[in-house]
Amino acid sequence: MVESDRRQCPSCRSVVAIGVALCPECGSLVGPKPSTSRRSYRSFVVVGALLLAMLLALAVRRLTPPSVAAAPCTGGENPKVEWRTTDPKPAFVAGHLFQIEPLSVPTIRLAEIHTTGNSTYGDKCDHEWGHIHDPVYVAVMNQGANAYFNNPMRQSGSDSVEVVVTAVLAHAGPIAQTIKDRYFPEARALMVVHIVPGSAAEEGALRPADLLAKVKGVALRAGRAYEIDAIPVTENEPIDVLVIRNGQEVTLSMVRHGRSKLGYSFGEVPILEAAP
Repeated sequence: MVESDRRQCPSCRSVVAIGVALCPECGSLVGPKPSTSRRSYRSFVVVGALLLAMLLALAVRRLTPPSVAAAPCTGGENPKVEWRTTDPKPAFVAGHLFQIEPLSVPTIRLAEIHTTGNSTYGDKCDHEWGHIHDPVYVAVMNQGANAYFNNPMRQSGSDSVEVVVTAVLAHAGPIAQTIKDRYFPEARALMVVHIVPGSAAEEGALRPADLLAKVKGVALRAGRAYEIDAIPVTENEPIDVLVIRNGQEVTLSMVRHGRSKLGYSFGEVPILEAAP
């Protein structure tokens, strides 16, 4: 070992080779304290950052108030008929009820039904299409109605509302005898009652009160609404729809976007009068 390859231990003066950190005789530190490698330093930094992030997330979680779940929809249990028409009712038996927009289709007003519920009930009656509770559904049907609409809710307490449901008989309006014989021989029709905003139906200019006569050349019959679902409609395919609008035949074209629905609702209505 040459002179440059060794040094003395500062404690016991023993000769220690260069590169040896501890004296083999007394165990004292001979050279400088070994430095931490750059890789180890980076590891410490990463671990420290992760621990800090976990602590911050825990603190935020503890400081954030728990989310409040929407209250369940309760109401409509005891509907009361406030008003009922005394006029003779047309002889029509509805298979099911559907909702309409007031003044959007021809109707005969039959009854006003008073209902109560919590704020969630009122909000759904105002904004959720087709929202109706079973007891209210039965009360409306008992009036001889085929349709209804919800009047704007009235707040009656901190978490209680009143909603008046109007029972109506929606009908096709005046239809020429030739149109009736050609498309609606049973004096019933399938009438459009609702259009979803931004849907293929809206883009195709379908409107409430349109009477569906044909879809893709297939004639539609009242009482057989299920036949519409059986008509094959592929994605992005133009669909010709023949409707009766204001007593006139109108052909429309809709295009189904992807697998989305066409975006309209319809209901079965009677034809009560002939056009002059």
